[in-house]
Amino acid sequence: MPVPTTQGLNWSMEETGDLVALWDGVEVQCQFEQGGCSNAHVYKVLSDKCGHNQLVWQCLIEVKALQASWVTITVHNCAHKSMPFMQQLMDVLALRYEGCGCIVYSSTGGLPKPLP
Repeated sequence: MPVPTTQGLNWSMEETGDLVALWDGVEVQCQFEQGGCSNAHVYKVLSDKCGHNQLVWQCLIEVKALQASWVTITVHNCAHKSMPFMQQLMDVLALRYEGCGCIVYSSTGGLPKPLP
């Protein structure tokens, strides 16, 4: 069995899309909200439902990497950049950053996107 590292494996677009679709689900979002500090059970659910034989730690690393990329592009106003699944990630993450005092920028221009 491979030893978990801090670096994830390369995920295919299909695998990443399936993970983001699961992550965007209401059930998973509710579990994240109720999980408090430890969300290990949520990553277990993502791993089980993803259907691509991804281990729990691989799902955790991929989710964290997607979140970091999204934050770099939207919160830090790198509006000239984009990434796959940008709109789905906006749906998942924008509400988390709404109350933190951050301005979430649109990836299609330099002006800030109004928060809901």
